[in-house]
Amino acid sequence: MVTAPSLDSLRDARRRAERLFERVSEDALYDRSIGERHRLVFYIGHLEAFDWNLIGAGHFRLPPIHPAFDRLFAFGIDPPPGQLPCDQPSDWPALNAIAEYGARIREAVDRLWEETPAQLRHVAIEHRLMHVETLQYLLHALPLWKLRAERAEHPATASEAT
Repeated sequence: MVTAPSLDSLRDARRRAERLFERVSEDALYDRSIGERHRLVFYIGHLEAFDWNLIGAGHFRLPPIHPAFDRLFAFGIDPPPGQLPCDQPSDWPALNAIAEYGARIREAVDRLWEETPAQLRHVAIEHRLMHVETLQYLLHALPLWKLRAERAEHPATASEAT
C-alpha cells in the first residue's frame, strides 16, 4: 500500500517553488531565460493548473476554475512547428490575475486533498518538485541583475536560544 503524502508535504513543495519565484524581479518573470523554454510566468500558473487538471478536473470531474487559464497554463503558448517560441510578454495574463487563479486552485485542491488517492498526491508533489529543478536552471540563465538577493536564514544565536 502506498502511503499518501500529507497536505503539509504539498505545502512544502509549494514553498520551494515560491522561494525561487521570489528571487526574480517582477519584470523578469515575463522573460524567457532560455530561448526554447517557456517564459518564467508560465510556470507560476502551470504548477497550479497541473494540480487542478489532475485532481479537481481530472479525478473529481469538477468544472473548470478558469477555462482559458486551465488550458493556457496546462500547455503554454506553442510556437509554429519547427520554430522557437515567439510569444510576447503581452500575450500572458497579469501577475495579479495569475495569483488569483492560483489561490482559487490551492483552496480547492487543499479541500480535496484528503479524499485524493495517494498516487495522485505523489504525482502532484513530484511534478511540482520537478519544476523546482527546472526553475533552478532557468534562473541560473538569467542575468544577475534580474535576480533579487536571497534572504539569509540565520540560525538563532546562543542568547536567542536560551
